[in-house]
Amino acid sequence: MDREHLTQHDIDNLLDQEQGQEQTAARSHLEGCADCRAAYDRGRHVVLLIEQLPYRAPSLGFSSVVMARVTIHEPFHVSIVDAIQRLAPRSPGLRVALGGAAAMIGLLVTSALVWMGTRATALQFVANITIERVASAALSGAEDATVAIVGEPTLAMLGLQGVRGIWFTLWLLCSCAFVAAFGLRLLANAARRRVP
Repeated sequence: MDREHLTQHDIDNLLDQEQGQEQTAARSHLEGCADCRAAYDRGRHVVLLIEQLPYRAPSLGFSSVVMARVTIHEPFHVSIVDAIQRLAPRSPGLRVALGGAAAMIGLLVTSALVWMGTRATALQFVANITIERVASAALSGAEDATVAIVGEPTLAMLGLQGVRGIWFTLWLLCSCAFVAAFGLRLLANAARRRVP
């Protein structure tokens, strides 16, 4: 053996009476090493005690109690197949009709993708118009929401002050939020102290 002592895995393999070249080397190591022989003897003693235990048959409900606590993890593809099988109709005629409908939907989607692929410039044009309209609507909505929240005079002041005014307003808003949170925490702590 290259090692000074056997590992617990080596001793367990010897106790299980495994066969092989490694076990032969481990057995020859046991003959010359008192520490490893003592560890093997302790393990053999435990194995003998376990073998002497009386056999007891489990109660009738034992397996159902154990299996109720076992979590069985199904792979996702098995779950999908099971769900499809539960949803699929039982009669062959309905299965054929459902398969035909699925094939028609697949054909329509494929045709639409091919049509869009052959007319990429038209699709790009429509996408650009849609993006511009959505962006202008979002900007208009954000501007209306800002006017509703801070008022038109404040918005005009921010426009005059520029970027520095916006940063100052954000700093002021964050400072007020911090002071409010700190004050609420002080009030909550004071209320906790008063409760008997």
